[in-house]
Parts: sequence; C-alpha cells; structure tokens
Amino acid sequence: MHDCVNRESPSPSGDGRRFHLSASPSIELPVPSLADVDLPLERLSPAISVMSLHNSLTRKGQLSFDRYTQPRVVQLYEIEFFTQTGGVAVVDDCQYPISRGDVRFHRPGQVVWSHVHYECYAMRLALDGKLPEKGAFQPHFHNTYLDAIPCFMSVSSPEPYTRLLDEMLRLWINPQPGSELLLKSKSLELLGLLYKDAIQQNVLRGSPRLTDTVTRAMDYIAAHYGEPVQLTDIAAAVNLSPYHFHRQFTRAVTMTPLAYLTRVRIEQARELLLTTRMPVSEVAPACGFESPSYFSRIFRSLTGQTPGMFRRHRQLL
Repeated sequence: MHDCVNRESPSPSGDGRRFHLSASPSIELPVPSLADVDLPLERLSPAISVMSLHNSLTRKGQLSFDRYTQPRVVQLYEIEFFTQTGGVAVVDDCQYPISRGDVRFHRPGQVVWSHVHYECYAMRLALDGKLPEKGAFQPHFHNTYLDAIPCFMSVSSPEPYTRLLDEMLRLWINPQPGSELLLKSKSLELLGLLYKDAIQQNVLRGSPRLTDTVTRAMDYIAAHYGEPVQLTDIAAAVNLSPYHFHRQFTRAVTMTPLAYLTRVRIEQARELLLTTRMPVSEVAPACGFESPSYFSRIFRSLTGQTPGMFRRHRQLL
C-alpha cells in the first residue's frame, strides 16, 4: 500500500535528485458535484475513448526532472499503468512517488497532475459504454468491484498487465473487424486484474495498514476457503478471541471476516467457471458453499448474474 506524502522526498529513480512534493501548480479548478449511480456488473460495459503509451521524454531524448503536467479535473474513468520508475503522481493533493508496476485509477471529479519523468499506458473509459459529449462528466459509478479499486496501487506482478495492455494498444492503433468487442472484453479483464490485486493486497480505499494478525487471517482464509470455515476457526488460527478478532479485522479491511471469506469464495468460483467445465453443482462445494442453491443466490447478489449466466456470457466474449 502506498502512503500519501506531502514532503520533500528522494527521487524514486534513485539518482539523487529531490522533488519538493508539496509544491504544485497554483491553478484553481472548478470541481463539479457528480451523482452517485449504482452500476450492476451486467451493465458494466467499458468503452475506450482514448488510449496511448505516454512518456515524458524531452525532444532530445533526455528525461526532464523539472516539469509538471497541468492539473486537470477528470471527466471519464482513467487508468494509468506505469512501466518505469520515476516521477510523482498526484490525486486530489495526495502525492505518490511512482514505481514500475504502479497503477493510477482516476474517477470523475478528481483533480490530478504529475511531476515527470515517467512512462505509462493511459486510457480513458466510459464504464457504462456511453461516451459523453465533450466537456461532460460521467457520474460516480458504484459496484462491488469498482469500489474496491483504490486510486493508486502497486500490482503484484506487472507482466500480465503489460501483455494485456500491449494487446489492447495494438487493437486500438490498428483496428480490425471485431476490435471493438475485443477491446471491451480486455477492458473488463483489466478491471478484473485490478480488483483481484486490490483484494489480495488489501489496498481497499480508506483501509489502514494491515496488522500481522489480519494478514495471517487472510492467508488462513485463502488456504481454507473450500472448507466449512467459521469465525471461531479463523480467530483460533490467529490466537484471538472471536470478539477481538472480528473487531480488529473489520476495522482494518472495512468488511467482516465472513463477508471477506464470501468474497474470496466468489472470486475462486468465478475462476473455476471461466477456466474449467466443472458443473455449477461441483463448483459450489469446491468453493466452500453448502449447497448449489445457496451458492447461486450469493453469486447473483454480488455479481448481478447467476453462475450459469456468468459462464455463458463470458463464453460469448
């Protein structure tokens, strides 16, 4: 998890230069009041407005250490995946030194700017598939997956992101018949990767730094999600009473231990539905659900689709 910093800090590139992170371009920007809109998973249909591989090299090919990008208010959802270490990213006055494998996930209405140098894949997305008119803002969309992705995070492994974004950029630059559908599918895959990393690393927005106790509990859940796990089992694994464990875990993760266990089980079920031909009746017990009917009800409540609908929809993409 990245700490937000507002102080002078060594250059992330390690070359001895220093950035004064509290300095920012002095520009007043009007920030609109945007609506909060629920966006169920079945309506999540990202359409790319712009995509590029951006770098901040000067004309002579030398890295520039004294330049700021202009502050701006985000209108669509944006994803930036950084491929080099260097520079500082700023989101709503919270400032983060950039490392390779970092991701910035902008939401409409946020004020963002950067201290270069850096290189990143960048894209702008209309998450409901409806590109607004020039100058218009998308609302704040909410669902289980979008709400879990923080504004800035480090991914566990940059390579899958780089491969996926390379494919997307080629499709964007050289469109072929079917490219639009492929880009939509790969945009969903990218959001899925971000969500999975956010859950695994527990960088849920607003969460404090994890304690060793909570980390061990999450490891226990990851190892035993397919078993009939109870709160008392997890608490015993970390040597706490159920009451104190429940309180500590909920404060750190912003959800109860059993709610987190359910999310892990659903993620594993999604993986089995996508990568195997295992019947739903077998996926349910493999992921720790006591019955297929209960599994289907929980799956639909969290994803907006039944397990069968989810599998059929993904097979069509």
